[in-house]
Order: sequence, then C-alpha cells, then structure tokens
Amino acid sequence: MMRLYSRAETAKKLGIGLATLDRLRAEGKIGFYQQRPNCKVQFTQAHIDRYLEHVERAPKRSYRKRG
Repeated sequence: MMRLYSRAETAKKLGIGLATLDRLRAEGKIGFYQQRPNCKVQFTQAHIDRYLEHVERAPKRSYRKRG
C-alpha cells in the first residue's frame, strides 16, 4: 500500500511552506490526490520525487583564471 503524505508532511519534506506548496499544486507543478473538491489533499513519494526531478539543476562549473 502506498503511503500518503499530508500537505504539512510534504511541505516539510520539500523544505517549503504550505503556501508555496499550494501555489505549486495550483500551477500544476506537483501532482496530488484529492477525492473530491474541498477535501483534503494528499501526496505520494512518487509525486514528491517527480517534482524534485523536475527542479533539479546540474551544478555550475566554476571557471577561475589561474595566475
């Protein structure tokens, strides 16, 4: 059985606030489950992982002039 996370648990896992999580959800940037309108919103680890993959950035290479 898959684990469902609350809004608060998901926001904490992502290191963001609830308002930011709600904005990401409204913008379609993170998936979620909601049985009916105005019911609680829940997230799976797969939703969280897909969001993190989407926002991942490669490290910037540091170019320094020598000498």
